[in-house]
Amino acid sequence: MESKWLMYVLFTLFLLEGLWCQGCWDEERTSLLQLKTFFIKSWHLRNWERGEQNSDCCQWEGVECNSATGRVITLNLNYSSYKELDRDWYPLHSLMEWENVYLNASLFLTFVELKSLHLAGYGMAGCIENEGFERLSKLRNLEILDLGYNMLNNSILSSLTELSSLKSLYLVGNKFEASNHADGFEKLFKLRNLEILDLNDNMLNNCILSSLSELPSLKSLYLAANKFEASDYADGFERLSKLRNLEILDLSYNMLNNSILSSLSELPSLKSLYLANNKFQASNHGNVEMVNVCATYTLLIGRAVVPTVLGLRENCSPPTQTFLQFYILSKKLGFLKLSKRLSNLEILNLQGNFFTNSILPYLSELLSLKYLNLADNNLQASNRVEADLEKLSRLDHLEVLDLGGVNFSYNILSSLASLPSLKLLFLKSGTIRMNPSTRDFHNLSKVEGIFLEYSVLPTNFFRDIGALTSLKRLSLFNCGLSDSLTSPGLCELTHLLELDVGSNYLGGALPSCLANLTSLKSLSLDSNNFSGDIALSPLNKLTSLYNLSISDNHFQIPISFRPFFNHSKLKHIYAKNNEFYVDTNTESLEPTFQLNTLVLSGYGDCGGIPNFLHSQHDLEHLDLSHLNLTGEFPIWLLENNTRLHTLLLANNSLSGPIGFPSHFDHMNLEVLDISKNFFEGHIQMEIKTSLPSLRNLNISRNSLTGSISPSIGDMKLYYLDLSRNSLIGSIPPSIGDMKLYYLDLSRNSLTGSIPPSIGDMKLYHLDLSHNNLSGGIPDELTMGCSSLSVLVLSNNNLQGHIFSEKFSLFQLEELQLDGNHFSGSIPKGLSNCSSLSSIDFSNNNLSGKIPSWMGNLSYLREIIMPNNGLEGPIPIDFCQLQSLEILDLSNNNISGSLPACFKPMEINHVHLSKNRLEGSLITQFCNSFSLITLDLSDNQLSGNIPDCINMLGELSYLILKNNNLIGEIPIQLCKLQKLSLIDLSQNHLSGYIPSCLNITTFDEASKVDPSTAQVVAQPPGGPISTDEPVYFTTKSVSYSYKGKLLTYMSGIDFSCNKLTGEIPNEIGHLNKIHVLNLSHNFLVGQIPTTFSNLEQIESLDLSYNNLSGKIPPQLVKLHYLSIFSVAYNNLSGKTPAWVKQFATFNKNCYQGNPLLCGEPMRSCSAASPPPLIQGGPTQGREDDGSIDMGVFYVSLAVSYIMVLMTIAAVLYINPYWRRAWFYYTEMCFISCYYFMVDHLPKQFH
Repeated sequence: MESKWLMYVLFTLFLLEGLWCQGCWDEERTSLLQLKTFFIKSWHLRNWERGEQNSDCCQWEGVECNSATGRVITLNLNYSSYKELDRDWYPLHSLMEWENVYLNASLFLTFVELKSLHLAGYGMAGCIENEGFERLSKLRNLEILDLGYNMLNNSILSSLTELSSLKSLYLVGNKFEASNHADGFEKLFKLRNLEILDLNDNMLNNCILSSLSELPSLKSLYLAANKFEASDYADGFERLSKLRNLEILDLSYNMLNNSILSSLSELPSLKSLYLANNKFQASNHGNVEMVNVCATYTLLIGRAVVPTVLGLRENCSPPTQTFLQFYILSKKLGFLKLSKRLSNLEILNLQGNFFTNSILPYLSELLSLKYLNLADNNLQASNRVEADLEKLSRLDHLEVLDLGGVNFSYNILSSLASLPSLKLLFLKSGTIRMNPSTRDFHNLSKVEGIFLEYSVLPTNFFRDIGALTSLKRLSLFNCGLSDSLTSPGLCELTHLLELDVGSNYLGGALPSCLANLTSLKSLSLDSNNFSGDIALSPLNKLTSLYNLSISDNHFQIPISFRPFFNHSKLKHIYAKNNEFYVDTNTESLEPTFQLNTLVLSGYGDCGGIPNFLHSQHDLEHLDLSHLNLTGEFPIWLLENNTRLHTLLLANNSLSGPIGFPSHFDHMNLEVLDISKNFFEGHIQMEIKTSLPSLRNLNISRNSLTGSISPSIGDMKLYYLDLSRNSLIGSIPPSIGDMKLYYLDLSRNSLTGSIPPSIGDMKLYHLDLSHNNLSGGIPDELTMGCSSLSVLVLSNNNLQGHIFSEKFSLFQLEELQLDGNHFSGSIPKGLSNCSSLSSIDFSNNNLSGKIPSWMGNLSYLREIIMPNNGLEGPIPIDFCQLQSLEILDLSNNNISGSLPACFKPMEINHVHLSKNRLEGSLITQFCNSFSLITLDLSDNQLSGNIPDCINMLGELSYLILKNNNLIGEIPIQLCKLQKLSLIDLSQNHLSGYIPSCLNITTFDEASKVDPSTAQVVAQPPGGPISTDEPVYFTTKSVSYSYKGKLLTYMSGIDFSCNKLTGEIPNEIGHLNKIHVLNLSHNFLVGQIPTTFSNLEQIESLDLSYNNLSGKIPPQLVKLHYLSIFSVAYNNLSGKTPAWVKQFATFNKNCYQGNPLLCGEPMRSCSAASPPPLIQGGPTQGREDDGSIDMGVFYVSLAVSYIMVLMTIAAVLYINPYWRRAWFYYTEMCFISCYYFMVDHLPKQFH
């Protein structure tokens, strides 16, 4: 009877328990909703809501409850984006600096059964007063506390020591540091139950080791990325020998060496040891004479007693420091002790040290090893190293071996074959020489994973790889592989689960045999030259795929993705930079997959947004950029995918207003990029309530109108780009309420002043250029934005001094203030900007001298200050600017000469025109092998053009006009194969025109020799290669060429010099030039008929020379010619036919040539010369326009006779004229007679 009652009671309790466990406790739900307001940064907390549908807080993300009591036992409040969000999707994340926040620890006291609390990644600097972590001591069950990636320091340590139940404490990525005095770590001994302590990535040193040794229960200790050091004497690591239970120790990324190994060998329970990226090395321990000791000792190594003679000398008594020297030696022999004593060691990471092959024999003593990493050491390929590797055959349990960065022959494969348990082999960044064979691969038939990233492999690597019958994972990323995948060996790996051949040179269509790899779950073909239609590829049959990456190839991909509808396991697709098309199959089907990631940005005209996306509900990352998609903003995408936090729709043809329904609320979207579309209308501020989690917003390059609403300050953005729209009005002061790191409002029509509230933000990038802003730069900006790296205020109406004395922008890297009305001198505050790389003050009213401190800015790459009133010489301190790439000081009042020491090696563009520079054109730039532009025009330079100019192989634009240069045009110019523009006009050059000149366009030169084409760095503000203008006279007007237009421009201007000789026929073969000006010289000879080959010529000026002969009639083929002049020469014959372009040239183009005829000059029929006498030396020759002298003499005699006959006829007809003629003749004879009588000597009378 009693047993029945007992069963009844138990059954009743079971039912009550079931009732109790339905949902979480009300007070805990209330506390969670209070916590949500503090931890709002974690997007996964957005489903914490009130209401009946969401009442069970045990089902909320990040919450775990006790299944029996319903009490919360785990709270994961980590800012998930801190660790999980891919930085490719959120580029700002790595630059964020969290503002200091302070926690109220009492908020957690409601959770009485809490065991695990995770608070990582919030920028917490501590707790509010009297509400510190010591309050958590009431949580008797708390075992795990994660405070990683905050801004905590030693001040919280004393409060943590009250949490006696803690077993795991994570303090990674904070600001803890150690010192010789009390720092809080000495109190950690109270945590008697602590088993895991993570102090990675802090600023700790050896001073805390004695405190850590007082944690008797410690099993895992992480001290990586700190400031620990080692010495030959006591360094504190010997204290760790007290941690008899320690199983995991991480000392990676410190400054340790072999001297600590002896201490580490005293940790008998150690199973995992991480010593990566320190200063460890292996030496020849057999040479015990390295220490000068006159004694014999016995070293205890493990259980072995080894007598060792240390420098024993005859009749020598032990010196007083013998014991100390022996102690040092024992430290140097620490690796030998370590290999003997750590018999339980299973994981050993020695990556990134200085070990040589001599370490291998000692590793063979670690018989329990399962994981060994020797990557990036000094191991060398040799017969001995392969023999030493064979000694590792004793490691029967070794499963993972990493030998990355080592060059081996294929014999290594046979050496590793003796490792019976080997499953994963890493040979990253190495070189495998010799050709593989089937036998070589058979040696590794049991290996399941081979990773050869960044290695150098033979071209036939795939031939026999099929012998690796157990292979499941194969990575050949960036191994220089070429040809195709047609080799059958790869297709024989039927157990393969992961294959990565990305970033190689593989091409062609995918082989059909890839369909054999039916087990494949992850396939990466990124960055190759594969082609073909994906719809017809073997990928359609790989239905086990989970991850597919085919970006950066030449595939043709149907935008519907219909070929993959049967891939039910597919979660991630990366297919950017391929060609997408709209397939003709209109059959209505739904895919079986539910994607998490879809990246389809590429090129093609794809119509509307793909229909299959209507059936997707689990998307988190979606990129449909650059597909020319049409339609309106797809709100339905957000409604269907509530977990979506990245949506990229840039560079499409989407249109309409950007609006959200009033009821719409998407809690998780963080990144939205709809730039470069056709959206119009006002910026709807409903976006702040519809997308409350939005942090990154890019709506640039659209057609937005209206003003920026003051309520924009209510948004919680970190990144905002509204550039290249049609926004008007002023910038609202409320914009400073946001915590922006990136703000771009450039190229709108904004007016007013820059609001001082901008200084309240922690901006690193600010661009307000190309607006109508006025006023000055507010002091609040220059004082408050101390993290500002890029400041662009170009092309506004700003005025006053650039910066006041209140200046703290010491992190500036790029400063663009061009196109304003700034006055005064260059601010001295910039001298403290040690990272400054780019300055653009062009088109302002600056005055004064160029400050010498600019030469101390060692990172300076661009100095752009044309069109100001700067004066004085170029400072000699500029000689220190070895990284300088652009120097533009044109149109100032710079005087003096270039400093003799100024020889920048990396410079690309020099613009010093329109100044008062003087002196000879010396050879400063002869070693500037990257020089593209040299513009020294409109100065007072003298001397010859230096012969060393041929060393400037990249030179494209040489502008030296309007100086006082003398001498001949150097023949060395012919060696400049990339020359596009050359202007030597208005100088005093003489001699002949070199016939070997080679003029092309910058764009064409880049195509001819892409391997040596100049690549110029791209700063955040845009390309720098051809942004600075080059002035060149064409069509009788001086034009400014820059940007892409300049790359297509080419020409020659040698006008206004003293050149002589004939025009070389070879000039006519420069068929890419647009301008040729040889006017105002002393050139002779004929106009070359080869000029008809100048197909691109637009301006041809040969005026004011001594050219003769005929104008070649073939010039009418020059269809682009718009300016033509041969005036004031000695040309003769008929002008070119008055058709096409030549019908637009008036007689001013031909004047000064009296023997020319034809339109638009006088008619040739009115004074046409007699026909040429046939025969003689001229027979069979083409008329070259010269005068026939025989014809000339005959014409002269005939004309003379006709004149005489005309005079005789007149005198015969008119008696009066006859008498006057005879009278005049008589008087002339008499006058001549008396003149001779009066003046001749008497002997001639």
